This record gives sequence, structure tokens and C-alpha cells, in this order.
Amino acid sequence: LVMYRSPVGAGATAGIEFGPAHKVTRDDSCDEGIMGNDAVSPVATTTGHPVDGHPTTLPHPVRHVYVIHDDASFTKIAIGRCFPVAFGSAVPNVSDPSGLDCVDLPVSRLGTAGTVKTGGNFPSLAIDRAGNLYAVWEKAAEQSGKIGNTGLFYAYSTNRGVTWSPTITVTPRSRLGETAQWQPWHDVMGDGSKVQVAFYDRHYGNCEFTGCNDITLATIGNPRSPNPRIAYRRITTSSMPNLIPANNPVQAGFLGDYMWVEVSRHNFDQRATHIVWADTRPLFGTAPEEDVYYARIGADDDDDDRD
Repeated sequence: LVMYRSPVGAGATAGIEFGPAHKVTRDDSCDEGIMGNDAVSPVATTTGHPVDGHPTTLPHPVRHVYVIHDDASFTKIAIGRCFPVAFGSAVPNVSDPSGLDCVDLPVSRLGTAGTVKTGGNFPSLAIDRAGNLYAVWEKAAEQSGKIGNTGLFYAYSTNRGVTWSPTITVTPRSRLGETAQWQPWHDVMGDGSKVQVAFYDRHYGNCEFTGCNDITLATIGNPRSPNPRIAYRRITTSSMPNLIPANNPVQAGFLGDYMWVEVSRHNFDQRATHIVWADTRPLFGTAPEEDVYYARIGADDDDDDRD
């Protein structure tokens, strides 16, 4: 996993000229399995790169850039934390040929290889106004090489990713049954009061057996408490049919790699939740096809615009 910084020189080269790559994960390792999104903290702090396992303090505050990922064994979630330094020789917290100083921090160890996997989709990351981090990922049990149903999980950090809360289950079997929930994406309200997690869901009707899907929104209230409140809302007005070679040989089985949820990435005072996903319901005729759908959920559920 690498990160590039731009501009190298004057601001006019922003997005045009980049410095050399900075390796966020260890050299010659397979620490990066699937990368999720990156996000910039709105809060500048003096947290530096740990040296010899000890924390360091920078002379001036910086805004950190975070990128979440899992490892090649799909059994660990981690987060890269980077900040800009001077271009030059590699001196921790001072300079680097890439103009970046990065450290890779553990978020969650899911279990031993062969017993669990994170699934084949991206973990996601959100940051609130105060700089608190929220990570969401999927996990499935593995037994004798067979992968079970995926469920969704999250954790949060209040100290810039140094330590993380215990893992909290977003989709407990006690609420959604022995069904699959997968490919999540999330965002957090600016004040950190709610985390909105949208995902593909097979707990409606007989979708667990036929392969149809829906989109569900999990609203996590008081998300930084040991006992958050989680409410579920069906976003799709009807289930998406399973896409298989028999009904669509061109697009069969592929829904893309991720969906998108937006609450406060551009405005911390925004309250509505915006969701975009790939959907297989036919627009014309009866044959399933892939189209992009959008839903807007009002802060008080009084101005929804779904499907």
C-alpha cells in the first residue's frame, strides 16, 4: 500500500506533479489485501510518528491522512496514518523523499487464517468533526475451506488510531437471522451522534435461499458507547433479483466492488444521508439488469427520496 503527495513544488502543480511513493505497509510484505477509502482529519494535532515504539510530539500541529485496509490473509484490519513533512532524506517526523511520514496501525485481528475472513469487499472509514475515527468491515467464519455468511462489524478510535474500541456487531444474528449482510459503506454525522451504515442484505423474504438482495441502512446511535443503539431500515422498495448467467450472461454475478454513503464528508452540518448502489431490478421487461440507484434519507425521516 503506497501513498503519493502532490504538489512537490508550487501549488500550481497540485494534482499534476507527485513525489515518489511512500510505502504505508512494510516493505516486501503482503499487509495490504484490499484497500478501502482514505480520509483527511479535520482536526490538526501534534501526534507524530512513533519512534522505537514510543509516541512522539510534533512541534507544529498537522492534519493526518488515513487509509483503511485489510491484509492479504483477510484476517486483519489496519489503518495507515500519514502526514506531510519536508521533502528530503528519511528522518522520522522531519523529512522523507516522498514528503510523507506514515505509520500502519492495527484496528482489529479477526482470528487465525483458515477460521475467518474479512470477505471480498472494502473496509470503510469515516471521521467526525472532532477527529474521531469509525471503521466498518465484513467478516465471515471459515470451516474446512468453506466460507459462511458474512456479517458486519465496526470499531472506533478517539486517539487518532493508536487504540481502538472492542469490536461491535452491526448485524447480529439475533436481529437479522442466519442471513448474509455484505459490501457495507458508511459515514458519520459531523457531531458524531450517529454512524450510518448501508449494505447489501439477504434477510428479507427468502433471499438467503434465492440469492436476491436488498439495501438496508443501519443507524448506529451513540456510536462511541459500549452499548450503542442500532436501528434498521429497508431502503429498497422491492428485492433485487439474483444476477446469474441464465438471466443475464453479460453482467452475471457482478455488482461492483463497493457502494457509497455520504453524510458529512463535505459539510459537517449536513444531516441527510445519501446512498448510491448498483441494483439488478429491471427497468424494462423482466430480465435483470444493472443500474445505479440513489436514495436520500432525511435527518428526521420526513423528507425521504428513495429508489
